[in-house]
Amino acid sequence: MKPNKNRIYCLGCRKHKMLFEEKKNADNFIRFNQEIILEESGKAPVRSYYCVFCSGWHVTSNPSLEHGEEQDKRDMDLIENTISVKHDISSFNMAINQKIIEIKRAIYLSIDSFDFYKEYEYCRLLLPEFLRINPCASKSKLLQQIYMVSDVLSTFTEIKLMDISELKRFLVTLNSDSEKVTLIKRYAISKLIDLSLDECSDLYKRGETHQALKIKEELFIMLNDINGVGMKKFKQKYKSKINDTFNRLSYLTHNMSCSEEENYKKELLFLINNLVIISAIR
Repeated sequence: MKPNKNRIYCLGCRKHKMLFEEKKNADNFIRFNQEIILEESGKAPVRSYYCVFCSGWHVTSNPSLEHGEEQDKRDMDLIENTISVKHDISSFNMAINQKIIEIKRAIYLSIDSFDFYKEYEYCRLLLPEFLRINPCASKSKLLQQIYMVSDVLSTFTEIKLMDISELKRFLVTLNSDSEKVTLIKRYAISKLIDLSLDECSDLYKRGETHQALKIKEELFIMLNDINGVGMKKFKQKYKSKINDTFNRLSYLTHNMSCSEEENYKKELLFLINNLVIISAIR
């Protein structure tokens, strides 16, 4: 009966082969089993050879050493290509993963100078090649992150078109603590604060400072409820922005009041002088 122990699948020849730890074991196998195998299958192993894929010894019925050398070269080329592909996959993984990390960090911290869409475009352009050289990418966490960021940025486009009332209603719907929702919420809050500060500027110009201060209080309450990655820096940034805006508005309002008072005094003096002149003429 043909021996079939120690059989494994060899990546080099792409079929099942017997594996021996040492050359002497493979040669002894040929010595004691050659005749039996020849009777059963019509051909039998005649020499042993080392397999770099399996890190052990196989036996073969092909007596040609030249053929063996060709097979060895084939195996080495295949190994080099495999290493190259793995290196490419690793490089793509690192490049795309770094971009995703940078994009998320910029969203969490609301970095104004960071172009989310431009940086994501870099990932999008790498994606086809990444999928080509990495057949298992469809199940990878990195690919899930890429698609998640894509959905987040699509939502940002919608958020940009919302007014204050729409943003407030939208924020109420964001109840999940998932990373995707947290990123969207962080961006929506930053836009709501920016629009609210513009509204406060208009209120100050109309003299409705009490309403503006009420909005300021609401913004601080909203900021205090923020949780998640980078929350401390995010809160610090927008609290400073709110305070700076109101300090500027107070300063401008004060200067406007002083200016109006000076104008009133000048107009009053002008009228008094005119009355004096008129009285003198009479």
